[in-house]
Amino acid sequence: MTITVSEHLGMAPTSPDRFCATTEDSDMYDMGGFGATEVEALADLARQIGLSAADLAAATIERTAVR
Repeated sequence: MTITVSEHLGMAPTSPDRFCATTEDSDMYDMGGFGATEVEALADLARQIGLSAADLAAATIERTAVR
């Protein structure tokens, strides 16, 4: 599984929507986790689609930034 974590650089550092985590190669591509940090966004995504800590550890995580 590949997870992309994007950071919106135009948002305040404490914004709860600054980071977004989405899956790339899953049938749940329309799900997204949000948070003020990468970890919060990943945890939100994991909670939504039922990923375990082991699933996250095995995933490829790619990072992007947007303005």
